[in-house]
Amino acid sequence: MFSKNSSSGRKPEAKVAPSQSTTAPPAQAAPSPAATAQTQASATPKPTSSASSGIPSIISEDLRIEGNLISRGELQVDGTVVGDIQGTNIVVGNSGEVTGNVVGNTVRVAGKLRGSIDAEKVELDQSARVTGDLRHDEISIASGAQFDGNVMRRGPNVVSEPKLQTTATAVGPREDAKPASVPTDKVPGGSVQASTKPV
Repeated sequence: MFSKNSSSGRKPEAKVAPSQSTTAPPAQAAPSPAATAQTQASATPKPTSSASSGIPSIISEDLRIEGNLISRGELQVDGTVVGDIQGTNIVVGNSGEVTGNVVGNTVRVAGKLRGSIDAEKVELDQSARVTGDLRHDEISIASGAQFDGNVMRRGPNVVSEPKLQTTATAVGPREDAKPASVPTDKVPGGSVQASTKPV
């Protein structure tokens, strides 16, 4: 490191290795907290929702969830859910088991479901095992699917209960009632009896 130069009679000089520097680097100002926060925010990836990306949220086969689920996108259940599910498109896969009510635009079941389904479109695949009521606008049940419950169509084209027509027959007058639509003076015996029959 040190060398003596005997020919010049000068004091020995210190030699510095090329990787070392004898001068300090110039001082830099510390970044402001706002600049630091902005840098961190731009470096942090923003999460994308499954609704916008088209990728379903998946409850895998080895996962059990107890509690209600709400999804804005597609939800695929291959594991076990004990609780109600609400979403846009809900799929209960072959290995999926749901104990709870399911509400969505489209509900497709290939696994087991114990609870009601309320959806615009309900599809029960061949391997489906459903115990509960179905409310739907459109339904598809594949050959081999097992279903135990009631099926009810929802929407404006629902067939209503048969309307009953009421007819009156005179039986005898009531002392505290005023005659309404059937005058008792024109009915033999003076009283009224009502019965209903389907129209």
